[in-house]
Amino acid sequence: MGKDLAHYSYIQALKGSDEDDPHQVLWLMKENTKGKNFVVMKAGIENISKMNEFLLMKKLEHQNIVKVYEMVQFPFNSYFYYGFTMQWGDQGTLADFIRLQATSVWLWIERDAFKLISQLVYGMSFIHQQKLIHNDIRPKNIFISGIGNQLLIGDFKLSVESGKTSNIIKKGNSRFIPPVCFGSMQVYNFRTDVWAVGVVIYMISYLKNPFEDDSDFQMVKKIREGQYETPARNFPNCDSLIKYCLQKDPANRVEDCCSLAKNPLISNFISQLEAKIHPNNFQFEKPKENERENSIKDSSDYSESLITDTTPPGFENTTETSGISEQEIWNMINRKLDPLWDCVSDLQKNKYNTSAAIKTLQKDVEVLKTKTQDINENAANHDLTVDNLVDEKEQLKIENETFSRSKYIRNQNHYKKEEEIIYWV
Repeated sequence: MGKDLAHYSYIQALKGSDEDDPHQVLWLMKENTKGKNFVVMKAGIENISKMNEFLLMKKLEHQNIVKVYEMVQFPFNSYFYYGFTMQWGDQGTLADFIRLQATSVWLWIERDAFKLISQLVYGMSFIHQQKLIHNDIRPKNIFISGIGNQLLIGDFKLSVESGKTSNIIKKGNSRFIPPVCFGSMQVYNFRTDVWAVGVVIYMISYLKNPFEDDSDFQMVKKIREGQYETPARNFPNCDSLIKYCLQKDPANRVEDCCSLAKNPLISNFISQLEAKIHPNNFQFEKPKENERENSIKDSSDYSESLITDTTPPGFENTTETSGISEQEIWNMINRKLDPLWDCVSDLQKNKYNTSAAIKTLQKDVEVLKTKTQDINENAANHDLTVDNLVDEKEQLKIENETFSRSKYIRNQNHYKKEEEIIYWV
């Protein structure tokens, strides 16, 4: 049994919520007992599916997986809803992040991409360790939280346990499923998730879908043939990961995300995540030779240094002339940027508060419009009543004149008769 919504306050509906659709409601809520603790409430009329998703996510305690808190139930729009509250990614979805970054004036570099990619692989490797297939990995189901872009994997409604996957008909979004799944009946396994992770890694790196096409037919054709292009300004280390994931033949694809996490660069970042080091403070070190030998694949495709290709203009010779290490320079830059990110976070929160205030004003305007309409209708009815009264007055005037004329004629006739009587007498 879930709790009611008595200790939550409604803030606003979130993207993906349709209040006319009883199967999916997403609301941003605030816990009344915990001040500014915002949560997302996900609900629908299907009790079993929401309970299964909640129980499954409750087992997945990980820093890169959305946390769930409690089950809820409540009446709404003539239905009875069941759902649960969960962690709010206050920076939106990864899809939002990619779309904004693609139009940003800020230069997107490989080290920034790896901050997100390492968190994605870390979270997915944990999911696969639990013998669970997510089955719907895509940017819209991945969320961003906090100033440092903490990545959170969410939306487990299509997830299944490994070994319990019978033939499933095309679950997930067609832009993120592997070529073999375009057949009539296909078994989904860890390699299905690996393909989707590869697509997401490409999107994080190059800010677009590798198989994007104006024609859905051509897009499906590209996926079935495993054809994608690498931009001229490429990220070599990201390309290595993408290549391991986007193999048309499942047998040539990385077995699962646990294997992908053994990549030397990824394992370096994961070890820092395990040590609770914030992604903004990652140490970017190139893999050691013995780490390369133990990599999941032949590492000849790895570039010699992640840092060489991502040093900002103007810093190329700084380490040689000043004695300051490149990492110290990046730390200095990050410290300078921290106040800016604080401002961005405040602006983001103000945006949601402003949005909520606008919605309240819009509701007030609707109420005023309704009241104005009622007043206009009443005024119209009043005008009609006045017109009727004027008509009645005119009618009474006519009747009064007719009566006066009749009375005059009767009086004249009466006087005439009196004169005749007097005459005869």
